[in-house]
Amino acid sequence: MDLEEDFRRTVEETVAALRARQKPSREWKSSDGQRVVGWQFGRENSYGPTVKGNPARGWWEEVWGRSCSILGEDGRFHAYGFSGIEGSNYDGTVLSESLGPLSQSVLVGLTGKPFAKAKAELERMPYL
Repeated sequence: MDLEEDFRRTVEETVAALRARQKPSREWKSSDGQRVVGWQFGRENSYGPTVKGNPARGWWEEVWGRSCSILGEDGRFHAYGFSGIEGSNYDGTVLSESLGPLSQSVLVGLTGKPFAKAKAELERMPYL
């Protein structure tokens, strides 16, 4: 069995174990109406708030957000992003959510055997 096939089998086993242990899934939505139901995969990454400009000179902008990877109930991986921006050029706060397929290169990883880190994370998920 090759490494990708082994990883796919681990994904299927993880989804089955999460359901068997009745681990609650949740829903993520994008601003354009896409939705994914599943479990957060790995850690959430946050940034900001970052302030640019100078309010005293009439222009400023503040940006913040977070992102995470999702294991969908269908066994597919997704990338989720949330961002907020406000400033002198905006009428109030602008919030945005995005969803898309997670690049396989993220699952393959940069070091070690391909898929090793992602596989280890999957194997832990039912026990967290």
